[in-house]
Amino acid sequence: MACSSPVTVSRQVPAYSTPTPTPQGQKPGQPGQPYKVNDYSAGLGYNASLTIAWSPASNTSYYNVIDPYDNRTIASNISGTQYTIPNLYSGATIHLAIVAVNQYGQTQGPTNQFILPCPSGYTATGKGCQQNVQVPAKPSAFDCSSYESSNLSTEVDLCWNIDPNVDHYLVRDNWGFGGGLGGPGANVGYTGIAHLTGVTPGASVQAQVAGVNSAGQGPWSDIVTMYTQAASSAPSQSIYAWDCSGGQPAGCIRCCFSGAPPNASEITIQHVDASGNILGILQDWVQSSTPICGLYAGPGSGIIHWQVRAYDNSGNLVAWSNIVQSDSVNH
Repeated sequence: MACSSPVTVSRQVPAYSTPTPTPQGQKPGQPGQPYKVNDYSAGLGYNASLTIAWSPASNTSYYNVIDPYDNRTIASNISGTQYTIPNLYSGATIHLAIVAVNQYGQTQGPTNQFILPCPSGYTATGKGCQQNVQVPAKPSAFDCSSYESSNLSTEVDLCWNIDPNVDHYLVRDNWGFGGGLGGPGANVGYTGIAHLTGVTPGASVQAQVAGVNSAGQGPWSDIVTMYTQAASSAPSQSIYAWDCSGGQPAGCIRCCFSGAPPNASEITIQHVDASGNILGILQDWVQSSTPICGLYAGPGSGIIHWQVRAYDNSGNLVAWSNIVQSDSVNH
């Protein structure tokens, strides 16, 4: 049997191509890896929000937004590539990752850190906003002795406007209060006045004030120079006083006196005890005699002790009288 002609068989072999590598940790068929492409925040305080947008991942059915620090799902089954997270608060630090999901599994994108912005003048702490505290400004101090001092011959008063950025104030003077003018100052609290007492009559006092808060101590004020008044005269019992309450109704007494010094600009009837300790003022700006009513008028003792005291134009005590006993019930 004769052989037939040989037959040539040919087969087409596809060209070799390098396989596409599967991302590390990604199994075949899983979606591609999403990456953040943009973010922006809105709102301040406890009503802030954060919007994050990411690149589309291949072969993805939907996306989840998670907090990878505690593996908490913030949002799931997102069909688009953008999500807004509401109900955040300014100054907070947030960590987010986007997870692409399909029927074969899921692929997590890189972790992103977000810091929600704070209003101007505040700094983010990771949990909220903290006000930026500056040291207090230099106080503007002035002498207010003429309307604050209880005795202008032995006291001066330093005043300043209170700064709400201050926790407390320090005061120092050249008489040694607060360590002297070169000292650290004495804490006088959150106030706008310092009474500097025990000064020699006719002396000068230099003083300064500075504010302190959590950021530290601010600059000292300019030095304020103040002066005490020289005493007009030594206090003396040059005034004679007596009870002249006869004929007064119950609850009233009448105080009489003579011999007030010529430099007395103000005369006061002081309520005192039997030893002369001042209990209050019965009448101010009086003349040589004055009725005083509205006192105790019930049964029993209505004894009132009183004394006349005179002051000069500077508020210095220039004379006082003997102590007088009056009865506001029986005359």
